[in-house]
Amino acid sequence: MACLWLLAACTGPPPSVLPHAPDLDTKPPAPAGAPSWIHVAHPTGRRAYLADQSGREVFLAGVNITGSYINHEDQDTDPSAPPRPQDPALFDGVCPTNDNGWRDPPICQLDAGKGPWSSAAYDSHNDLSQVRALGLNLVRLTISWEAVEPTPGHYDQQFIERVRQIVDWAQEQGVYVLVDFHEDNYGDVPRADPPPGSQLVRPQGQADGAPRWAVMTDGLPNLILPGLPTGSAQAVGQAFQHFWQNDDPGVPQGEAPGRGLQDHYLGAVAAVMGRLTDRSDVVGVELMNEPQSGQTDLVTFPTQYLYPFYRRAIEALTGERDGLPTCPAATPTSGAGSCAYPGLLHDDRHLVFFEPQAARNTLDFSIQSNQPFSAYPNLVFAPHVY
Repeated sequence: MACLWLLAACTGPPPSVLPHAPDLDTKPPAPAGAPSWIHVAHPTGRRAYLADQSGREVFLAGVNITGSYINHEDQDTDPSAPPRPQDPALFDGVCPTNDNGWRDPPICQLDAGKGPWSSAAYDSHNDLSQVRALGLNLVRLTISWEAVEPTPGHYDQQFIERVRQIVDWAQEQGVYVLVDFHEDNYGDVPRADPPPGSQLVRPQGQADGAPRWAVMTDGLPNLILPGLPTGSAQAVGQAFQHFWQNDDPGVPQGEAPGRGLQDHYLGAVAAVMGRLTDRSDVVGVELMNEPQSGQTDLVTFPTQYLYPFYRRAIEALTGERDGLPTCPAATPTSGAGSCAYPGLLHDDRHLVFFEPQAARNTLDFSIQSNQPFSAYPNLVFAPHVY
């Protein structure tokens, strides 16, 4: 499992203490009440830090859990594997049988409802109990746009209830959840066979995120030179470019706030977070995992596309207006600077995690213009260090 460590500033009030692995022979009572809301404290003259409702500095340490995806040929090891179970009822006191064709097994909590000290043995099928027993207090729950909006304009309520089920399991174990809208190499970009005599090969790296209907490649091949990463394929770059331009994929708008790709995506994020607005055990939402620059150069990309997209997302989810009037409707230019993206939620208590462009994770320095892009106070910068 990949570890996720989040640490606020080292100065300020005393940090909260990471829970120790419990003695499973003892049965202490379940903690009373919901966990503390976590926010970003902004003390005068000092750097910001994560704090609980009493102002104490909070240290979050956890792991990714990834078994909540639906499957397709790029994400799983065998395209003929059966569909990954999504109905929450299939996890009520049971754990669906794993299939070797799935890249990750389903997330289970066999003893859900039996209290925070249920068995954490390796073979117990109590995934969240095992996280808690390791002394961790956070899971980064990776979910995909494809799972939330498998058909255009329709947000899958059964999958959203599956997400809420996992949040309930985590809450019972005293573990916070960060909802991560995850993508790797954009999504379900169709594979292609290299032409005869070509040096190009089919990419073998993981690809997940966007549904097939949201992939616009203009006929460019999903092929790479040997040794290059999956994301270097022309088809992947073009698919990202259409997303950053909020182009219209020509599909039904349905429940989406607008016709563009970003509008459908923001509607999907709002559909999930709208079921979690009352949950203090959800620390917040990560807007996108490892965004790639598409066909735009690395220097221009952050200011032209990435951070304007983040601002639109924050305006849509939190109600933050950034001192601007609200756009009359979601359009390709909504929130481009003259007006704020229409509010889809008014969730001003959750943290919003934002990542730099993916290239920063491998180069280990910032290729961007570091300047304010949103007035929302609960922002958390979340780079990856590889």
